[in-house]
Amino acid sequence: MNDEKERFLSNLYVIMYDTLLRFANAKLGNIQRAEEIVQDAFIIAQQRVDTVMDSANANGWMVNTVKYLLKHEYRARQKAHALYYELKRDADVQKHFLSDDYIFELSDMFAKDDWELLFRVCIEGVPIGDITLELGIEYDACKKRLQKLKNIAKQKLIE
Repeated sequence: MNDEKERFLSNLYVIMYDTLLRFANAKLGNIQRAEEIVQDAFIIAQQRVDTVMDSANANGWMVNTVKYLLKHEYRARQKAHALYYELKRDADVQKHFLSDDYIFELSDMFAKDDWELLFRVCIEGVPIGDITLELGIEYDACKKRLQKLKNIAKQKLIE
C-alpha cells in the first residue's frame, strides 16, 4: 500500500473511529464486541481502499460498513439463540429467560475447535461440505462430529 493510501486510512481512522465505536456500542451494548466490529470495518476499508477513496462520502461508506457488520452480528446472535433453545428443548429442559450471555454459555462448553465447528455450521450456516474442505476431513466424519457436539451440548445443558 502506498503512502497516500496509508495517510487516507489513517485520517479516516482518526476522524471516524470514536463515532463508529459509539454507534456500534449503542447497538450492541458490549464495548469489546463493538471494538471488534469497528476494527473489522477498518480491515474491510483497508482491503477496499481504492473503492473507499473513490467514494464521494468515505465517512458514510464506513458507517454503512459498520451497519452491515452489525446486521451480520444480529443474525448470528439470532441463530445462536435459536440453537441454544433447540438444544435446551431437545434435552427436555424447560425454557427459561436468558441473558445476552447465552453464546458464552454455549461456547464455554467446548474446546475452541469444537465450538468453532458448531458455531460455523449451526449459527453462521456454513455448509458441512465447505467445512470438510477447509479441515481436510471426510463429510461423514464431520457430520458425526457435529452430531456428537450437539449431543454433548444437550447433556451439559441438562446439568
